[in-house]
Amino acid sequence: RLVSLQLFFNGFTGEVPPEFGDFKELVNLSLYNNNLTGELPRSLGSWAPFNFIDVSTNALSGPIPPDMCKQGTMLKLLMLENNFSGGIPETYASCKTLVRFRVSKNSLSGEVPEGLWALPNVNVIDLAGNQFTGSIGDGIGNATAMTILYLAGNRFTGAIPPSIGDAASLETMDLSWNQLSGEIPDNIGRLSRLGSLDIEGNAIGGPIPASLGSCSALSTVNFAGNRLSGAIPAELGNLQRLNSLDVSRNDLSGTVPASLAALKLS
Repeated sequence: RLVSLQLFFNGFTGEVPPEFGDFKELVNLSLYNNNLTGELPRSLGSWAPFNFIDVSTNALSGPIPPDMCKQGTMLKLLMLENNFSGGIPETYASCKTLVRFRVSKNSLSGEVPEGLWALPNVNVIDLAGNQFTGSIGDGIGNATAMTILYLAGNRFTGAIPPSIGDAASLETMDLSWNQLSGEIPDNIGRLSRLGSLDIEGNAIGGPIPASLGSCSALSTVNFAGNRLSGAIPAELGNLQRLNSLDVSRNDLSGTVPASLAALKLS
């Protein structure tokens, strides 16, 4: 009748017992910061209204168990810094209760299920440091609760979807070190809460949109190592909170706007 199991911050080694997949009433599982290996039981979290798993910072491998949101109650899936492989199970694309989905620094691959981009209650999507491919889904504009989007260090291709401008709660967006192309969408100027924007190390071209000057919360902008062209828009001088601007290693031209002189850049 185990409901909650908290074994985090210890020195446990070995594999997670397969019997963990048979706990019929388990709803919370925290095993993070140990030295656990092997795979998680496929049926883990599939019996009860499961709501929380954190197995981060171990050496676990194999696939993500597919049915932890089977009851439609899961809030947080935290599986950072392991050796998980395979794709994200399609089942999580319809897990509308999810608030945090964090699987960074694993060996996951394949395309991200379309519905995952559009989860209505998610505030953190962290897929960084894997081998994901495909494009960022147009549905991301429906993720109106999302504050943090970490996609750095994957193999995403295609353009940043214009619908990103509808993800109105975004505060941090890191798309660096992928294979993205196209142009920065004008709609990005609608993100009034965006404080940090990083697209370094892609193949994004075209101009820096003047609408970026409307992102009044921006403090850090990193566009380094792309194919941006044209001039730096004078509207960037409107960003009174801007602390760091990196547009190195692009194809920009023209003069540096005088409006930047008033900014307190570090």
